[in-house]
Amino acid sequence: MNFSNNNSNLINSSIARLADFTRLKVTYVEEKGKEEDGIVQLERAGKITTLKAKVKSVLLLSHLPQLLKLRERFPGYIVIAGRISHKVAKTLQELRVNYLDSGGNAFIETKELFLLIEGKKIGTLIDRQHLFTNASIQLLYQLMVRPSLMKKPYRAIASETGASLDNISKSIRTLQENGYITKLKKGGYAFLNKERLLERWIAEYGERLKPKLLIGTFRFLKDDLWRNIELDRSKTQWSGEPAVDKALGQLRPQFFTLYTIENKQDLIQKYRLIPDAQGSIFVYQAFWDLANFHTTDCVPDLLIYTDLLLSGSARNAEAAKNLLDARKETILQSI
Repeated sequence: MNFSNNNSNLINSSIARLADFTRLKVTYVEEKGKEEDGIVQLERAGKITTLKAKVKSVLLLSHLPQLLKLRERFPGYIVIAGRISHKVAKTLQELRVNYLDSGGNAFIETKELFLLIEGKKIGTLIDRQHLFTNASIQLLYQLMVRPSLMKKPYRAIASETGASLDNISKSIRTLQENGYITKLKKGGYAFLNKERLLERWIAEYGERLKPKLLIGTFRFLKDDLWRNIELDRSKTQWSGEPAVDKALGQLRPQFFTLYTIENKQDLIQKYRLIPDAQGSIFVYQAFWDLANFHTTDCVPDLLIYTDLLLSGSARNAEAAKNLLDARKETILQSI
């Protein structure tokens, strides 16, 4: 079976293994649409189950809002991916999103059929080339939050972000080579397909940089009074669950994320936080100038969205989708 896109090996491997494990007749028909790549048909005892399909080389937590939108539009669909981590697979199961990977691991739930296949070795190896260093991940965050920076000379960008001229030059060149930005006639750059770039940035940030920023875990002296804590917003800001609750009022936080430039003693004395290895408050070192990039006690929407997705929580994935729906122009602004 041939496909016009470059995912033919991935699709062939996935449906072949699923057929082997289930003894179902499994076929894939390419049928490009605005939101789907094809159709998967599962036949058993003469009965056919049809699912619209979306194909991803690697499925990331950052893809969840897109998949949730597909779930709203289509009563039955499936995402086919070369590699799906255990964490992502469990989140997809909680969200009732059908999936299939190149090793034949699958979760499929329809009115006619239920399949859950786990623990199979991945058949297709995915090249996950890292585009960015930790330094450029930090720079890119600031450029995505304030795209107007890219219209400025490199020295001005360096002054406002704290990045080195070498890092700025290499990052801009890498972004351009990979089709993430375009040069403007009047000078400077603008983002192209920022949604695709953000998906990649979230994965890179979550795997490479964020774990290194963790200062520690804490608990509140009084859990029910977190909203009354007056943060020094130029030094400490909310992200994740409390931030989206402040923005949309739709989520009662269970876990709390803070970014800060304050030390542990300041956090204990000023905000009455108690160090606790099992605590629900995760405090991270801020890697940008908080005062320069925001004016509230919450980090920019782009980072709130990112932290919600990186939590791996199904309810947080729903909250991230709602935040993107409400503030898409802010999160995905290109200029």
